[in-house]
Amino acid sequence: MSETARIIYLPTPKVETIDQREYWWEQLEKAERRAEDIRRILGILAIERGAPDEGGDAA
Repeated sequence: MSETARIIYLPTPKVETIDQREYWWEQLEKAERRAEDIRRILGILAIERGAPDEGGDAA
């Protein structure tokens, strides 16, 4: 399964306190975990459908 990297530019939140900074870091980490879960699910679905793997062979 090939992956395409995409850069998404979002507005940067105004961070004035350490609590706000920690909150935004937690949100970023949650989003990264969700993205990993989605990639894993899509990989499983691709294998189930018989999509070619990274080597080009059908699974």
